[in-house]
Amino acid sequence: MRGRYFFGSQRAAVLVDSKNDSKLDFAERSAHELIHFNSFQSADFEPGKLSERVFGFAIMTKDGEELVPYFNDVNEAITGELAKRFDQEYFKAISALTEEIQQRDKFRAGLKSKSGATEIKSFSLKQEESGMWRARAGEYPYIEERQRLWATIADIRSKNTGQFKSNEDVFRIFTEAYFTGKFKKVAKLIDKTYGKGSFRELGKKTKAQKAAEQEKK
Repeated sequence: MRGRYFFGSQRAAVLVDSKNDSKLDFAERSAHELIHFNSFQSADFEPGKLSERVFGFAIMTKDGEELVPYFNDVNEAITGELAKRFDQEYFKAISALTEEIQQRDKFRAGLKSKSGATEIKSFSLKQEESGMWRARAGEYPYIEERQRLWATIADIRSKNTGQFKSNEDVFRIFTEAYFTGKFKKVAKLIDKTYGKGSFRELGKKTKAQKAAEQEKK
């Protein structure tokens, strides 16, 4: 884990490995955690205790004897997708990132898989003290979670013929809930598409693992 958002103290932290991490790595992690920071959040207040309820698209839900973040993978997929788009839209305007972006673009252009190229967030070529050259390519995080989210979005669109012009229209409904905390529209869409109770089932399937349920990456 290289970044974390702390709900209770309302802080975000990003760890940097000065030997291996690039400026683009740091920039992407910072964008990811700050998007978490700006997502919808709510809490329950009790004397001397603050309990998280909603964090972006993650909803704290009773699972046995514990409260577990349902939709955790969806939450990270949305955050990862938005951070990737932030990179594409704004990083090129940051002069400190220009050289690394040029290196990344050159590396991407040389890849045979164009879909794989778009997942490369950073690329560096450095000469070590021994004289050897070392190449390192970094990928945007949560690839599998984002792929599963987009597969679900595409399926929702295909099963609701004529309602949506593009997958982006469906994604917008997910991001609306992510930033407003209003889940009625997306819950209704999922239950309509897959049957009553499907929204909760999706939350259960994408919940955080109990051993890491408090981790906010």
